Amino acid sequence: MDYSKLINEHKQSGADATISVINVPWSEASRFGIINMEPESKRIIDFEEKPEKPKSNLVSMGIYLFNWAILKKYLEKEEKNPFSSKDFGKDIIPAMLRDSCHIHAYCFSGYWKDVGTVESFWEANMDLLSARTNPILVNEEWKIYTSGLPQPPMYLDEEGSMHKSIISEGCVVFGRVDNSVLFNGVRIAKGAKIKDSVILPNTIIGENAVINRAVIGRGCVIEANAKIGDSAPFSDITLIGDHQTIQKNHPIEKMFK
Repeated sequence: MDYSKLINEHKQSGADATISVINVPWSEASRFGIINMEPESKRIIDFEEKPEKPKSNLVSMGIYLFNWAILKKYLEKEEKNPFSSKDFGKDIIPAMLRDSCHIHAYCFSGYWKDVGTVESFWEANMDLLSARTNPILVNEEWKIYTSGLPQPPMYLDEEGSMHKSIISEGCVVFGRVDNSVLFNGVRIAKGAKIKDSVILPNTIIGENAVINRAVIGRGCVIEANAKIGDSAPFSDITLIGDHQTIQKNHPIEKMFK
């Protein structure tokens, strides 16, 4: 996001606060704060925090810009309220609307992904695997803010293979990796097959293990011949929590949802 545009529009509107908003699929709308605004002025007239039946699919991105004096006033007010949850969406924004404050909607149309669910986290990683959807390639001005890791470069063995994937530093790959994202320090043994999956740091995948449409937590051990996930398109994403050991014939569907 170009924050200079957000700041300029906030100043031009004369608003007390500005909320960045974006349209999402109706099926996901109930996960967010729902915005209703006047179309021409973009003044927000209604805000609902994660309603079961949303009136709109225009949602808050969780990016706010306040005039300091206004923000200070409402923060101090909520601090004195013993029943307040001290939350912008639940308390601050609704209180400002009740007091007829001018809250402006900044309509954003670029790439944005909320990663509050396993599926959305998986989708955001899959977006990195296509030049068409990769936000970093599409937006060259985007910067990557991450810590450097003192690890050796990724190693791909002569018996291993990689297709349409991102493999980070410190990974060692003897198996096959297709359409997947491997975080740092992941080891893929001979004969293992990883497809449409996200493998978090320092996980070990044993020989001939098969992983499809899954998110594997950090520090896991997937033992030889274990099978995780469903290769069918649009099947649910399987989640394995951090530091788990998964053996062959492990009842994953009963332990992880």
